[in-house]
Amino acid sequence: MQTIEVTSGSSFGGKLLGISVPSFLQMIELEQKCCTLRITYQGKTGYLYIKNGELIAAEADGLSKEKAAYEIIGWDEPVIEIKSTLPAKEKEILQPLMAILVEAYRLRDEKLNDMRPAGTGTRKLIKLKTQTTAGRRISLDIGTRLQIKIEGFDSTLESIMVGMIPDDHLIITLPFRLSVTEHKISKGARFTIKYLRLGKICLFHSKLLASVDFPQKLLFVSYPSVIHYHKLRHQRRVGIFLPCTIGLDSDQSYPGLIIDMSITGCLCQQKSGEDNPLPTLHIDDKLTIRCLLPGMNEDQELIGHIRNLYRTERETKIGVEFVENLPQVNKIIACYLGY
Repeated sequence: MQTIEVTSGSSFGGKLLGISVPSFLQMIELEQKCCTLRITYQGKTGYLYIKNGELIAAEADGLSKEKAAYEIIGWDEPVIEIKSTLPAKEKEILQPLMAILVEAYRLRDEKLNDMRPAGTGTRKLIKLKTQTTAGRRISLDIGTRLQIKIEGFDSTLESIMVGMIPDDHLIITLPFRLSVTEHKISKGARFTIKYLRLGKICLFHSKLLASVDFPQKLLFVSYPSVIHYHKLRHQRRVGIFLPCTIGLDSDQSYPGLIIDMSITGCLCQQKSGEDNPLPTLHIDDKLTIRCLLPGMNEDQELIGHIRNLYRTERETKIGVEFVENLPQVNKIIACYLGY
């Protein structure tokens, strides 16, 4: 699990750049942190209040509650500042984080794609892509939070993925709201299940096969034949495995890997246990990454600044935004990414 370091005290600190608000909120939820986030973007400022990993309130430009959260989450790579204290706040946001993120993404895509043409009064639907699951295990990790619509229920519920037998069934927790009310779901009830996975909103249809109450209240639902999804990223990124050296201003170089790349940046990784481990790094530090790009005969330099950092006992990951790259290097990267 990735660890989020925050600055203690009454003032904001721990500035983060180059990481999206949704990604950061999900990290905080996993670690059950209490903090206040100040988000700035193109002259706008918003605040998110998190208690034990749960988003309880939001404020932005005269907006509050869910509307403010939707506005802030829709800001593309803003500056995030962290304060490890939380003012006295009532719980104003009643929906789970998953529901907030899905709706915020929908509203953002609606704006970006001009889904409400003037005079029509109708909204263009997002066209989902489809991927079959035949003969393979779906990419749905244990512990993933699920947003569920159940036939006959008006509200959206939240569950957690706990297991599966591929091509047969999935096992999920009984939504807490139903557990409290002891409401029974009929066998064969139809489900629509949504979740976030690697920058995509994924959706599939299922039905209830069976349920158990001991030792935990669990639901067994049918294995989906297809997954429908919508990519949230508007910029192509490619997962790669490219050995590199990471150079600092001190003229020292350190071994690493590029594991993700886009036209504007990359994600570098160094596993713990390297003979030459990375020193302490900071946001905005300048790096020179040397690697052999596809189609080139010699190592190329990729120059950039650190925009985000993730550290665990097992690895360090460095999000880098490119600057000053030669035109031919940019051309090779663009070609490699399929532009």
